[in-house]
Amino acid sequence: GGDWSVVNLPNFEDRHFYTMVSSAVDKAGNPQSQFFFAVNNSSVSFYADKAAPAITFNTPPSGDYYTKSMANVTGLVIDPNIVLDPNMTVSAGVSGGANVLVQVKYFEAGTTYYWDGSNNFNTPGGGCPNCTEALAWESPLGYQINGPSSGSWTYSNGGIAVKWLPAKNYTIAARGRDNAYPAQNISSSFTIANVVYDLSWPTATVTGPSNLTPAKAVALTSGTVLDNFDGVASVALVISYVQAGTSYYWNGSTFAAGAYQSVPAVVAAPGSVNTTWNYTDADLSDWTNFGISYREYIVHAVAADRAGNVHVAGTTSTFVLDNRVPTGTATRPTANALVTSGHNFYGPANPLGDILGNSNDQNSYPAGYPTAEASKVEARIKRDGAGSLVWNACQSGCTWTGADIWQTVVGTSSWNYDITRITSMPPNAFNGLGWDSNRRMSVEVRVTDLVGNLSTLTTQYFTWDAVLPTSD
Repeated sequence: GGDWSVVNLPNFEDRHFYTMVSSAVDKAGNPQSQFFFAVNNSSVSFYADKAAPAITFNTPPSGDYYTKSMANVTGLVIDPNIVLDPNMTVSAGVSGGANVLVQVKYFEAGTTYYWDGSNNFNTPGGGCPNCTEALAWESPLGYQINGPSSGSWTYSNGGIAVKWLPAKNYTIAARGRDNAYPAQNISSSFTIANVVYDLSWPTATVTGPSNLTPAKAVALTSGTVLDNFDGVASVALVISYVQAGTSYYWNGSTFAAGAYQSVPAVVAAPGSVNTTWNYTDADLSDWTNFGISYREYIVHAVAADRAGNVHVAGTTSTFVLDNRVPTGTATRPTANALVTSGHNFYGPANPLGDILGNSNDQNSYPAGYPTAEASKVEARIKRDGAGSLVWNACQSGCTWTGADIWQTVVGTSSWNYDITRITSMPPNAFNGLGWDSNRRMSVEVRVTDLVGNLSTLTTQYFTWDAVLPTSD
């Protein structure tokens, strides 16, 4: 007797049942008797399983995954059954954690760091010789049998659930290998990349309207948003005001009392770590139609990143919407005029002198805002009646003109229209002005406040009389 082997085997096909039968013949040509034939001794039957197991992840569920909470790596492994008849299903099978291999790594500054299975993410240069692409594979410690050839695996090696490093971008790979003999079928690695773990929240800033500023109208609220690592996902705005002790919140269509509401802003570049946001809504007409006389609004911006970190405190901008017009008037020429028959008279004998007046803004802004006051006062002298023209204040010669000319005066709350601005001649020397004698003149005044509200015109009248009386 002696041992024998078959070296010229056929190409076995996957998922097929085979039987090999051996029969001995001696040197004399005598064949083996059927009496000595034994099943599984003189013959062997086997199934050809050439397919590797399939492996999937449960946690993390996929690549391009952003999270603020990492845990053990888990998944499923299954070696598909070969169905020969309704009563028999077979495959090489998987039966435990040894049928799974897992690798965890991240790449930073040109270096790949592998989980060493015990305590750290490391490199060969850091004292971990197995921390290489070929060797940094481990079987998971946890395994639960789900069926004849499948199971759930849990990679908790080294307490990795609490040892993930934040602000890192991980790549996690897994392989399945079955119990085929004499060599296991090993799957290619199933890899999920861009698994981002981050614990820092982004910060949104409101840049417009600026904090503690008044405005006449606001068409757009906007700002910047910064994140440290994984990128901005969204910015939510809480827009509100308080009236008679009740808070009103903008819900996208109206301001409603009571319930806290937010609306989404448009992020210019989602996923960026440095971008801008804005919000405009045609329904938010209160801010643009000049219908609100006076009200203080609060814009609160809250940013969230792709990992789900939310800057709950947010940032706030408070502004006043102001559509109250200022007031202004001229106190002189009324003062010091010679009054006859209800008319104010000026002339060479009663010089006009400086035109004086005052202005006032109706508002008083809250603490921290600029003082509510006029930013500009303008005045002009106008000739009354037919051929009504405006005095050009000797800007291009001294003349009356049909142009809409205004002169910005000196001062605001108390202002002064210097007489030398009316004429290029010395004060009180009006003889060469060419003003019509006995023609009624008007001094018109208008005031602009800090936000651009323009007052209605106020007018004071006087009569210019440059003709000397005569006597017989």
